[in-house]
Formats: sequence, structure tokens, C-alpha cells
Amino acid sequence: QKDFLWQISGPNFDNPTFLADGLENYHKFLLLRTTTAGENQIIVPTYQIDLMWHTHMLSHLGKYDLDCRCILGGKTLHHDDSLTDRSEGSVLNVAFEATKKIWLDTYGVEYQVEGGMYRGEPPSAFKDPNFIFQ
Repeated sequence: QKDFLWQISGPNFDNPTFLADGLENYHKFLLLRTTTAGENQIIVPTYQIDLMWHTHMLSHLGKYDLDCRCILGGKTLHHDDSLTDRSEGSVLNVAFEATKKIWLDTYGVEYQVEGGMYRGEPPSAFKDPNFIFQ
């Protein structure tokens, strides 16, 4: 989870407006699963959305399951952190490209959040237990 922490440690993640927008985007992300294109597709969150998703699951797993079932017509959206290969043609890469298309087709806007997207691998110093954010 250290890599996830790196992704959500950018300056926007302290901004209340950015976080409120993230909550709205998370709900829209869940609704992608109710579309014909999204119902059987692996959908990949932005990091803005992923923070909301992790928070939702960790706040109360039973409530998360109930919320999903209400929003998704009786289904739960499972979270898979094991997909980490971002290389071209990888499962994660292909699924992210599909998510971008479904989002654009559904909402009419690009699936892009300034300051909430993948920002590369963490610097080596970040893995040091004594690392301090500046």
C-alpha cells in the first residue's frame, strides 16, 4: 500500500473541493458498472476515485456491500489491487483505456482529473522508513 500512499499524497489530496469532486466522481464511477459497456468490464479508478473507494470500503465493509447492492442492482464491486502492470497491452492498461472510453461515452467528458492521476513510481527515498513529506 506504500505505492498507493505515494499516489494519493499529492497536494490536491488536501483540497476540500478536490475531495468533494472525488466523492461525486466515485459515485459516477460506480454507476459505470450499470452501463451495458461497463457491466462486465474491469473498470479502473483515477487515484482521486480510488481514495474514495478505499475510504468507503474501510469505513464499514457491511455498509459498503449494502451501498453497492443498492447502486449496482444487487451486486458488489470488488476491488483488486493486484493489477499493477501499467505497460502497454497489460490487463490494467487495456482496462484503463476501456474505462476512459466508457466514461467519455457515458458522461461526455474525458476521464482525467488534474492531480488525481497516476504520477509515476515513488522516488526511492519514499521507501525509506524515515521519509518525510515536504
